[in-house]
Amino acid sequence: MKRVILAASLLCLSFAPAKAFLIDLEAGGYGAWWKPQDLDEGYGGGAVVRGQVIGVLGVDVRAGYFSFSDPSVDMIPIEAALMLRFPIPIVSLFAGLGAGYYQFSGEDGFELKNEQGWFGNAGVEISLSDWRVFLEWRYQLLDAEVDSAGGGFAAGDEIDFSGSGFTLGLTYRF
Repeated sequence: MKRVILAASLLCLSFAPAKAFLIDLEAGGYGAWWKPQDLDEGYGGGAVVRGQVIGVLGVDVRAGYFSFSDPSVDMIPIEAALMLRFPIPIVSLFAGLGAGYYQFSGEDGFELKNEQGWFGNAGVEISLSDWRVFLEWRYQLLDAEVDSAGGGFAAGDEIDFSGSGFTLGLTYRF
């Protein structure tokens, strides 16, 4: 699992040459809280790369790690989103829609199939010179099928990971 996290982080950081094609390329990290429908809350974080394409249209690419309890499930999300960013001096508002690929691992004997999902987000970003702090709300649409029974779920059951979450992050603009 550490190899997957390392590979995903390196993938996010490899977007640095995209500076020639993007305006305001930035990279950083984030911490997040998420409450899915069928599990207890989860915590995680990861790496993020953002850039503006044209005017208010931007992109956001992320790779991270989340841990949920009851039952114990770990998840590695790899996500990309199209963002609308509305710059106001010092403060910017943003909203986006995106998709992701989610890899799961569960407690002993409990496995979930890897799945694709969708999400929407909205938030505020504060610029402090080349550093930017962002706070966002997001809603996730994601169901994962149980591959091996455990944690109170039978093989073939669907676990609903849909739900709201909040993210706090820090990026550096190149």
